[in-house]
Amino acid sequence: SALELAKADVENLIDEEEKGGIYIPSIHEPSPAERKNAVVDLQLKIADCLSYKEDYDLAAEAYEKALHLHVGFRRWNRSRKSTKKYLNQLSGLPVSTSTNVEVDISNTTSLEAALRNSLADCLAHIGQPELSLKHYEASLAIKRRIGGDHHNEVAHTLMSMGALLGSSGDTSGALNCFKEALYIYRTNLEQESGVHREKAGGGEEVTFYGEEHESVNQLQGYVQ
Repeated sequence: SALELAKADVENLIDEEEKGGIYIPSIHEPSPAERKNAVVDLQLKIADCLSYKEDYDLAAEAYEKALHLHVGFRRWNRSRKSTKKYLNQLSGLPVSTSTNVEVDISNTTSLEAALRNSLADCLAHIGQPELSLKHYEASLAIKRRIGGDHHNEVAHTLMSMGALLGSSGDTSGALNCFKEALYIYRTNLEQESGVHREKAGGGEEVTFYGEEHESVNQLQGYVQ
């Protein structure tokens, strides 16, 4: 598969560097970081396809592996040998190990937020509400950190959390999530419609991984 080939490519580069001497890539050859990003991207595409097919069990496993890869490559600054070992270990990881990937708010990305949110969606579908909620909460914390409290992405996760809490019997928690999401959507709808020119929360607009700019009609739909 393309994913296995990408992993092998990273491992081969590590093997070449470990033979000694200086490894000098050609001008058009991807860097080690680009190679690792390609592995994460392929794993994410696999997960997205499985989710689209509504195979949520396998999709959850794929998102969990993508999360481990992304955080592991980016945050832990692994040595060449431990990176190779890490790639080999991922093949047998159960979904529950994703809770071991703690959120580091000072060193995170919008991709991590997206991965956790998608993983939470799948976990909710396969009847793991507690684990799903943990990832929604992590995704929400990252989105607040990156985009502020009034970003539409924050509202999207709040809506998902509200639905999960409501289906689990926590009507009070669900209502709080829906109320905050509604406030964010209404505020941003007014800003997009020209009622309020100043962006809610101030500062520059932040774009999240995979995010598309929401139109006035879309925001109206959310509010309704």
